Amino acid sequence: MKLQFRAGACSPLVTCRSPAGSSSRHPSSQRGLSGLQQTPTQHLAQRSSPAAAAPATLVRAPGANNILELNEHRRGVGLCIYRASDGKVFAAQRMDDPQMSWQMPQGGIDPLENPMKAALRELHEETGITAVRIVASIDRWLEYSFPTKVKAQMPGSFLRYRGQTQKWYLLEYRGDESEIDLSCHGHPEFSQYSWAALESLPDGVVDFKQGVYRQVARHFAPEIARRVGQAVA
Repeated sequence: MKLQFRAGACSPLVTCRSPAGSSSRHPSSQRGLSGLQQTPTQHLAQRSSPAAAAPATLVRAPGANNILELNEHRRGVGLCIYRASDGKVFAAQRMDDPQMSWQMPQGGIDPLENPMKAALRELHEETGITAVRIVASIDRWLEYSFPTKVKAQMPGSFLRYRGQTQKWYLLEYRGDESEIDLSCHGHPEFSQYSWAALESLPDGVVDFKQGVYRQVARHFAPEIARRVGQAVA
């Protein structure tokens, strides 16, 4: 994936900016987070004497209220933001990933929250962006599963989930670069951002998200081209 970036202030030809106080890192071609899908383990306890046998005991995994919840996917949103001027899409580099992978903004849906409202909320929380409008979405929800190595590093609240199921939205951005602030909420998730062709992003994300990103590119790339073409004409 070809992403232009430079530490410090950006010129018109440089499409990356790092949040205040963070160090810029070059994107790495290393990927390959993989592993076996984590499954719950059951333990049966029995006494030695058949007459005194105790009923089987089910040991729940930490963080799960119900063992069946381990098969659930966490509901969330995915956000594909393109610039109306050239059709390039927003991508950012994760701070918590040693492989320095890139991704589009995403986030969880709160209980009883409308997915569309969740999309706008997550976008502002992660990037500071507000000058957008939702122009399209993918009808069906897209899913991916967490590899064991990734899940082992997650907080306890995520242990109940086997992966994420996401509602993806396409958003048109007409704001100014000065609006983008990766640390606007004090706890940045990204170290830097860039604008890139949507078709190039699947090669820059971690392996277990590549399938979802290919589907997103297949759905949204033609729509972006059509809308940008109309704007230019």
